[in-house]
Amino acid sequence: MDELLDRIIERLITDADDAYSDAKKNPDDKFSDGVKFAYSMALDTIRNHLIAEEYDLKEYGLEEDPIKKYA
Repeated sequence: MDELLDRIIERLITDADDAYSDAKKNPDDKFSDGVKFAYSMALDTIRNHLIAEEYDLKEYGLEEDPIKKYA
C-alpha cells in the first residue's frame, strides 16, 4: 500500500509542477490558475493527513507547504 501511495503522491506532485508552469506561462488564464490551485489543495489535504498520522513528510516529498509552493 505504501508503494501505491508513494506513486500517487509522486504523480500528483509532477502534475502540480506542470500546472504551476502552465499557470506562470499564462497568467491571465483562469483555468490554468484553477488547475494549479486544485493540485495544491489536493496535496495540502494529503500532507495534513500525513502530519496527523505522524508520517515523515520528506519521505513523500511533501515537506514544503504546497499552498505556498504553488502560490
